[in-house]
Amino acid sequence: MNILVKQHKEEVFEMAITRKQIATAKAQETYKNHFDINEVRQFGDYETNLTKLVDDLELTVVNVDIREMFKDNDLVDKTTSGFLLKTNEEHMVVINKNQNLRRKRFTLAHEIGHYLLGHLSDVEFGLTCRNSKSAEGIDIEEIEANTFAAELLVPEELIREWHKANKSPRFLAEIFNVSESVINYRLKNLELI
Repeated sequence: MNILVKQHKEEVFEMAITRKQIATAKAQETYKNHFDINEVRQFGDYETNLTKLVDDLELTVVNVDIREMFKDNDLVDKTTSGFLLKTNEEHMVVINKNQNLRRKRFTLAHEIGHYLLGHLSDVEFGLTCRNSKSAEGIDIEEIEANTFAAELLVPEELIREWHKANKSPRFLAEIFNVSESVINYRLKNLELI
Protein backbone atom coordinates (compact mmCIF):
# COMPACT_ATOMS: atom_id res chain seq x y z
CA MET A 1 0.00 0.00 0.00
CA ASN A 2 2.83 2.44 0.79
CA ILE A 3 4.24 2.01 -2.72
CA LEU A 4 0.90 2.98 -4.25
CA VAL A 5 0.59 6.06 -2.04
CA LYS A 6 4.13 7.12 -2.91
CA GLN A 7 3.50 6.56 -6.62
CA HIS A 8 0.29 8.60 -6.45
CA LYS A 9 2.09 11.48 -4.70
CA GLU A 10 4.80 11.43 -7.38
CA GLU A 11 2.17 11.51 -10.14
CA VAL A 12 0.40 14.45 -8.50
CA PHE A 13 3.73 16.26 -8.13
CA GLU A 14 4.59 15.69 -11.81
CA MET A 15 1.13 16.91 -12.85
CA ALA A 16 1.57 20.02 -10.70
CA ILE A 17 4.88 20.82 -12.38
CA THR A 18 3.33 20.45 -15.84
CA ARG A 19 0.34 22.61 -14.91
CA LYS A 20 2.66 25.24 -13.40
CA GLN A 21 4.52 25.31 -16.73
CA ILE A 22 1.22 25.81 -18.53
CA ALA A 23 0.29 28.64 -16.14
CA THR A 24 3.71 30.26 -16.69
CA ALA A 25 3.32 30.02 -20.47
CA LYS A 26 -0.20 31.51 -20.28
CA ALA A 27 1.09 34.44 -18.20
CA GLN A 28 3.95 35.02 -20.66
CA GLU A 29 1.52 34.92 -23.58
CA THR A 30 -0.82 37.33 -21.80
CA TYR A 31 2.01 39.77 -21.07
CA LYS A 32 3.26 39.58 -24.66
CA ASN A 33 -0.24 40.14 -26.09
CA HIS A 34 -1.05 43.14 -23.90
CA PHE A 35 2.27 44.88 -23.19
CA ASP A 36 5.33 45.90 -25.17
CA ILE A 37 8.38 44.79 -23.19
CA ASN A 38 10.64 47.16 -25.14
CA GLU A 39 8.37 50.07 -24.26
CA VAL A 40 8.50 48.99 -20.61
CA ARG A 41 12.30 49.09 -20.75
CA GLN A 42 12.35 52.41 -22.61
CA PHE A 43 10.11 54.22 -20.16
CA GLY A 44 11.29 52.35 -17.07
CA ASP A 45 7.76 51.58 -15.90
CA TYR A 46 8.09 47.94 -14.83
CA GLU A 47 4.81 47.76 -12.92
CA THR A 48 2.41 45.56 -14.89
CA ASN A 49 -0.58 47.73 -15.80
CA LEU A 50 -3.41 45.59 -14.47
CA THR A 51 -6.00 48.29 -15.20
CA LYS A 52 -5.16 48.06 -18.90
CA LEU A 53 -5.29 44.27 -18.80
CA VAL A 54 -8.67 44.23 -17.01
CA ASP A 55 -10.01 46.67 -19.62
CA ASP A 56 -8.60 44.59 -22.49
CA LEU A 57 -10.19 41.44 -21.03
CA GLU A 58 -13.46 43.30 -20.33
CA LEU A 59 -13.53 42.02 -16.76
CA THR A 60 -15.46 43.75 -14.01
CA VAL A 61 -13.45 44.45 -10.85
CA VAL A 62 -14.93 45.73 -7.61
CA ASN A 63 -13.24 46.64 -4.33
CA VAL A 64 -15.37 45.85 -1.29
CA ASP A 65 -15.05 45.07 2.38
CA ILE A 66 -15.33 41.30 1.97
CA ARG A 67 -15.64 40.61 5.69
CA GLU A 68 -18.54 43.02 5.99
CA MET A 69 -20.14 41.75 2.79
CA PHE A 70 -20.11 38.12 3.96
CA LYS A 71 -20.33 38.58 7.73
CA ASP A 72 -23.46 36.39 7.96
CA ASN A 73 -22.22 33.80 5.48
CA ASP A 74 -19.47 31.21 5.48
CA LEU A 75 -18.90 31.41 1.72
CA VAL A 76 -15.59 33.18 2.29
CA ASP A 77 -13.40 33.42 5.40
CA LYS A 78 -11.76 36.36 7.12
CA THR A 79 -8.45 35.77 5.28
CA THR A 80 -10.05 36.13 1.82
CA SER A 81 -8.28 38.80 -0.17
CA GLY A 82 -10.40 38.35 -3.28
CA PHE A 83 -12.31 35.99 -5.51
CA LEU A 84 -13.45 35.38 -9.07
CA LEU A 85 -17.20 35.03 -9.40
CA LYS A 86 -18.93 33.56 -12.44
CA THR A 87 -22.64 33.83 -13.07
CA ASN A 88 -23.81 32.52 -16.44
CA GLU A 89 -21.18 33.94 -18.82
CA GLU A 90 -20.24 36.99 -16.72
CA HIS A 91 -17.05 37.09 -14.66
CA MET A 92 -16.37 39.51 -11.83
CA VAL A 93 -13.25 39.91 -9.72
CA VAL A 94 -13.94 41.01 -6.16
CA ILE A 95 -10.99 42.47 -4.25
CA ASN A 96 -10.91 43.05 -0.49
CA LYS A 97 -10.49 46.81 -0.17
CA ASN A 98 -8.90 46.36 3.27
CA GLN A 99 -5.74 44.80 1.81
CA ASN A 100 -2.61 46.83 1.02
CA LEU A 101 -2.00 47.85 -2.59
CA ARG A 102 0.60 45.17 -3.32
CA ARG A 103 -1.67 42.43 -1.93
CA LYS A 104 -4.54 43.80 -4.05
CA ARG A 105 -2.34 43.73 -7.17
CA PHE A 106 -1.27 40.14 -6.55
CA THR A 107 -4.85 39.10 -5.80
CA LEU A 108 -6.11 40.73 -9.00
CA ALA A 109 -3.39 39.03 -11.06
CA HIS A 110 -4.19 35.73 -9.29
CA GLU A 111 -7.90 36.01 -10.12
CA ILE A 112 -7.10 36.98 -13.73
CA GLY A 113 -5.08 33.78 -13.78
CA HIS A 114 -8.10 31.75 -12.70
CA TYR A 115 -10.11 33.45 -15.46
CA LEU A 116 -7.59 32.96 -18.27
CA LEU A 117 -6.71 29.42 -17.21
CA GLY A 118 -10.39 28.50 -17.47
CA HIS A 119 -10.85 27.37 -13.90
CA LEU A 120 -14.54 28.24 -14.00
CA SER A 121 -15.15 27.50 -17.69
CA ASP A 122 -17.27 24.39 -17.24
CA VAL A 123 -19.68 25.72 -14.62
CA GLU A 124 -22.60 28.10 -14.90
CA PHE A 125 -22.01 29.55 -11.43
CA GLY A 126 -18.73 29.36 -9.59
CA LEU A 127 -16.39 31.02 -7.16
CA THR A 128 -12.62 30.82 -6.62
CA CYS A 129 -11.28 32.43 -3.45
CA ARG A 130 -7.80 33.72 -2.69
CA ASN A 131 -7.32 33.22 1.04
CA SER A 132 -4.70 31.91 3.45
CA LYS A 133 -5.11 28.40 2.01
CA SER A 134 -4.08 29.64 -1.46
CA ALA A 135 -0.44 29.90 -0.42
CA GLU A 136 -0.30 26.42 1.13
CA GLY A 137 0.47 24.73 -2.19
CA ILE A 138 -2.24 22.09 -1.85
CA ASP A 139 -4.88 22.97 -4.44
CA ILE A 140 -3.54 22.67 -8.01
CA GLU A 141 -5.72 25.51 -9.36
CA GLU A 142 -4.47 27.81 -6.59
CA ILE A 143 -0.88 26.82 -7.41
CA GLU A 144 -1.55 27.63 -11.08
CA ALA A 145 -3.14 31.00 -10.28
CA ASN A 146 -0.24 31.94 -7.97
CA THR A 147 2.26 30.91 -10.66
CA PHE A 148 0.38 32.93 -13.28
CA ALA A 149 0.23 36.01 -11.03
CA ALA A 150 3.94 35.89 -10.18
CA GLU A 151 4.95 35.59 -13.86
CA LEU A 152 2.52 38.30 -14.98
CA LEU A 153 3.61 40.80 -12.32
CA VAL A 154 7.33 39.98 -12.47
CA PRO A 155 8.11 38.71 -15.99
CA GLU A 156 11.05 36.32 -16.12
CA GLU A 157 12.89 38.26 -18.81
CA LEU A 158 12.78 41.49 -16.82
CA ILE A 159 13.68 40.06 -13.41
CA ARG A 160 16.64 38.22 -14.96
CA GLU A 161 17.93 41.52 -16.37
CA TRP A 162 17.57 43.31 -13.05
CA HIS A 163 19.09 40.41 -11.15
CA LYS A 164 22.18 40.58 -13.37
CA ALA A 165 22.44 44.25 -12.36
CA ASN A 166 22.77 43.03 -8.74
CA LYS A 167 19.65 44.80 -7.44
CA SER A 168 18.23 43.94 -4.03
CA PRO A 169 14.85 42.25 -3.53
CA ARG A 170 13.62 45.46 -1.91
CA PHE A 171 14.58 47.47 -5.02
CA LEU A 172 12.94 44.88 -7.28
CA ALA A 173 9.76 44.90 -5.17
CA GLU A 174 9.59 48.67 -5.57
CA ILE A 175 9.99 48.76 -9.35
CA PHE A 176 7.56 45.89 -9.98
CA ASN A 177 5.20 47.11 -7.21
CA VAL A 178 4.94 43.69 -5.56
CA SER A 179 5.90 42.38 -2.15
CA GLU A 180 9.42 41.23 -1.39
CA SER A 181 8.01 37.73 -0.86
CA VAL A 182 6.83 37.69 -4.50
CA ILE A 183 10.32 38.77 -5.61
CA ASN A 184 11.97 36.11 -3.45
CA TYR A 185 9.55 33.49 -4.82
CA ARG A 186 10.46 34.50 -8.40
CA LEU A 187 14.21 34.53 -7.71
CA LYS A 188 14.02 31.12 -6.03
CA ASN A 189 11.83 29.52 -8.71
CA LEU A 190 14.07 30.87 -11.48
CA GLU A 191 17.05 29.50 -9.55
CA LEU A 192 18.61 32.96 -9.27
CA ILE A 193 19.14 32.54 -5.52
